[in-house]
Amino acid sequence: MDYSHVAILLLLLSLGAAVALATHRSTDPSLSTAAAGPPENWLGPAGAYVSDALLLAFGLGSIFFLPVIAIAGFRMMRLLPAGRVKRSL
Repeated sequence: MDYSHVAILLLLLSLGAAVALATHRSTDPSLSTAAAGPPENWLGPAGAYVSDALLLAFGLGSIFFLPVIAIAGFRMMRLLPAGRVKRSL
């Protein structure tokens, strides 16, 4: 089975979440903020909602999930088993 599509999806997911978290503004309209006006997040409303949800659920620790997702994507592209998360880090 070809996992290259899943690998690319994981890499794009981790990159998109990183951009969304890096450009997070607390004044953007999102799940926990009833702000008016356009969001300042680089990914628009979707980025504002994703970054807010990640920060609400995991706090700043959500940053540490992103390399794990990216490593899993790289390993899938190289056709290696995903392996254990501790060994990947």
